[in-house]
Amino acid sequence: MRFLSIAILSCAAALNAQSPLTTTFLNNNGNSVGGMVWFDLDVTDPAGIQIFALDINTAGASGGADFYTCPTTYVGNEINAAAWTLAGGGVFATGAGMGAPTQICMGGGFYLPPGQYGVAIAQELTNTNQAYTNGIGTNQVYTTTELTLTAGASANAQFAGVPFTPRVWNGSIHYNVGPVPGVCIAGATTEQYGLGCNRSYASIYEISATGAFDLTDTDLTATNTGAGYVILATPGTGPLPVGGVDPLGGTV
Repeated sequence: MRFLSIAILSCAAALNAQSPLTTTFLNNNGNSVGGMVWFDLDVTDPAGIQIFALDINTAGASGGADFYTCPTTYVGNEINAAAWTLAGGGVFATGAGMGAPTQICMGGGFYLPPGQYGVAIAQELTNTNQAYTNGIGTNQVYTTTELTLTAGASANAQFAGVPFTPRVWNGSIHYNVGPVPGVCIAGATTEQYGLGCNRSYASIYEISATGAFDLTDTDLTATNTGAGYVILATPGTGPLPVGGVDPLGGTV
């Protein structure tokens, strides 16, 4: 039995994380332009996560946000600027308005190993503010399989002033499991569709280095042994479509 290599590769899609983690966009409060919102983030997946986009709740016509981290927790570090490290950030051209997600792309993103972090989301440009929700105890913890967010506090200035607490950051964190760069296109949406076939022990897949593809002009032959399949790779071009007809079935 012969397979086109592209059919094998398309079945090797990685299992999706539960990304994004979303808190709420039902805001009833907000800070001033140039302010900051804090929360704690516990990365529980042993592979860590790669954060590549944020959604925020803002009325700004344009602007951006920076993502800062500090060890363990934001509590006690709110106005200690020296405790924080800038992990990533990005800008948006047009805000979606209050109560709707405004997406901020951050290139391939940045990696957070498993562990506990304090997080500060700071408005990057002077014409952006953030809407949020007052904390009432029961609305302050949000969880996916890979991480847990515990809200939180806010202020009208960055690393300065008296924090308002509890406050729940309004937004979503888009991420991949492990140090895997993400792809973010502002305004685009994603949804999970099925499971990668490598979830089953009976499946085959190949992982190649980024930018590498070593199955070009290769035939894959699967021979049933009664207890599984033996897969052999031999030079060849595979069955090519002729006259608009795919020899494996269907039309092209």
